[in-house]
Amino acid sequence: MVLFNLEKRKSYYFYAVVFNLVIGICVFGYFILKEGGLFTLYADFNNQQIPFNILANDAVKSGEIFWNWNIDLGSSFIGAFSFYNLGSPFFWVTLLFPPRMFPYLIGTIYILKYTIAGLTSFMYIQLFIKDKRYAVLASALYAFSGFQAANLLFYHFHDAVAFFPLMLWGVEKLVAEKKRAVFALTVFVNALLSYFFFVGEVVFVIVYFLVRFFTTKEDRWKKTFLCLGEGILGTIMASVLLLPSVFFVLSNPRIEEHISGIDAIVFDPLKYLVILRALFFPGENMSHSSCVFLSDFSSCAAYLPMVGIILVIAFILTKPRTWLSKLLIISFITSMIPILGSVFYLFNAVIYHRWYYMPIILMALASAKVLENRKEYKILAGVIVSLIFWTILTAIVYFYGRLTGNELVFRPVVFGIISLISLAGILLTYFITIKIKNNVFYRYTLCVSIALFCILTTGLNVVLYRKASSISSEDWYKKNIESTSEINTFDEQYRFDNDNNLVTMTVPLSGIGSWNSTVSPGIFEFYEALGLERTIVNPEAWEGTTELLAGKYSIEKEQKEEGVLLQTIETETGKQYVYENSNTLPIGYTYDTYMTKSKFLELSPELRSLAMIKTLIIPDDKEVQVKQVLREYDEDIDGAISSENKNEDIQQHLSEVGEEFERSTKGFSMLINADSDKYAFFSVPVDSGWSATVNGETAEILNINGLMAVAIYEGNNEIIFTYEVPLLKVGGILSLCGFFVWGVYFVKKRKPA
Repeated sequence: MVLFNLEKRKSYYFYAVVFNLVIGICVFGYFILKEGGLFTLYADFNNQQIPFNILANDAVKSGEIFWNWNIDLGSSFIGAFSFYNLGSPFFWVTLLFPPRMFPYLIGTIYILKYTIAGLTSFMYIQLFIKDKRYAVLASALYAFSGFQAANLLFYHFHDAVAFFPLMLWGVEKLVAEKKRAVFALTVFVNALLSYFFFVGEVVFVIVYFLVRFFTTKEDRWKKTFLCLGEGILGTIMASVLLLPSVFFVLSNPRIEEHISGIDAIVFDPLKYLVILRALFFPGENMSHSSCVFLSDFSSCAAYLPMVGIILVIAFILTKPRTWLSKLLIISFITSMIPILGSVFYLFNAVIYHRWYYMPIILMALASAKVLENRKEYKILAGVIVSLIFWTILTAIVYFYGRLTGNELVFRPVVFGIISLISLAGILLTYFITIKIKNNVFYRYTLCVSIALFCILTTGLNVVLYRKASSISSEDWYKKNIESTSEINTFDEQYRFDNDNNLVTMTVPLSGIGSWNSTVSPGIFEFYEALGLERTIVNPEAWEGTTELLAGKYSIEKEQKEEGVLLQTIETETGKQYVYENSNTLPIGYTYDTYMTKSKFLELSPELRSLAMIKTLIIPDDKEVQVKQVLREYDEDIDGAISSENKNEDIQQHLSEVGEEFERSTKGFSMLINADSDKYAFFSVPVDSGWSATVNGETAEILNINGLMAVAIYEGNNEIIFTYEVPLLKVGGILSLCGFFVWGVYFVKKRKPA
């Protein structure tokens, strides 16, 4: 409570840190202590965020930072993980510890993320607040908003929330206070952090600048060019990671689908119910929603602890013509029109609400201004509007099913809890802001109430996510981390028939799949050629796919009759057995025949993996070139493409495979002794960063349904594939140049202009 007894001129930065830190410890500390230091949640958090960070930690320390063989079939390490953690300072902190210790760190790192979010939001909000005590309170509204609570499942989202306020703070410093070079540095931090969120942040900052500063005629264009110049400079400074990441993601077919038609104008009617609920009700478990939709992973949550949207409404009604009111109204309209919201993600067909944290800080600012001068604002109107919407939303959700037969309440108890929390927040906000006259008691009550609501709303989501997992953190760790630690890596030219991140990324070892949407574009192309859709996870593939992708080894919980037992592992959770399937193709081998892609696509999808085993599938425009070496596949001569012929086809290839196979983060090499000129195929995803040589001479890489092949010659062939991350060197040079320019600029402009 010392927070409210400080002299006005004393710094409140420390108290913003302490306030948010204490709340964070109250939220996460109990669960961390209960599980002996471990912290787990559910689904994506356990199966993506934790193994991604374990693998990234191991990769950085071992130097596997270019091509990484443990990301699906293999992928660019920077391309795959720059979205998740590579640019995050929180990730770099974890490098101080062993990789497999990450499940013991993640809870503490979460506390740190919330604390930093509180600090940076305070830095921005306090610029507009005379009594900094209210900026401290508002920082917790931002740091512990419903968006943060709902997105607990997505650990890396909180990085963007933690550092975005710096960009708005930087704009204010540059334009309002004429402090140069600061904005460029904040842009650098956010651009390095995540290209995905950075794109949306750039859009938001542009709108912010136009509404906040461009409407005034004084030095309008000077301000514009200053912001533009520093923004570009900050982006260039982040090029070392940003440039190769953007190049990589542009090759991902998921970004090619764009919003169009009626879907660009209006949402499904029920979606509007979700959007309104996001403002008036606490954010909740996305995987097991209590109402409207059974699950919703769009991150549609924007509730401010206790005060909800009451104070925002009061601010807009009282001062509708201010820049802040205009930005809040624009944000609300944007949330209601699909194509406007999609601007933050380059008009992607999948409409996410993962930009909500940006207007949320403006909501927190508006709330702080109302709390600071409560007598000036129409708080009662905000309370009444909130009560009306609370009543309407609750009634619709409860009675919609009786009227239409389509039930909207899936977890009545949870919905009842969040409804009561929302109602309690409305009533308590009314009582504190309107009924309490004593200013000292008013501030104390606000402090305690906001803190309690932050703990309650965020803690509730932790409980709900952990309940959904139905396993304790300790048991999860034993089952998924400890039990796999002794699995051996055998012949590196083969993979494990496994797509579980908790095996392939934490051991680590090479598998044939993963739960990851940012993998090599060749992997997407491969499954598309098979007539399957590869989204976030690998689809259930056709017969022959495992053998084609070198999935020789399998991990079993029980002994089986077929296969060769290679290893038995005893753990606290039981025994595990590693088996070998000898009738599996290695990563590299040769073909004697070919089939064009157009003819391949005429085959029934379930035969396509078998066809790829039988013969080399080549692009149509390469037929003239390939037919000089290979013979076109002929069913009468070569046999039918069928499951009955699969084993025989594999055995024929096994007579001429790669030997002395070696792989590293910079590529792979092998020797193949061929009985004639032919093509060698490699079940490694194609990527523009690959180059190849055969016997020291440059070889053209053919794209074989997203995988690779090169021409070889009769006799011995030394085949070397080299990988360089596209644009990494260019990005590095640009970053160095950017920092040099920034340094000169900073020295010259360190004094106010």
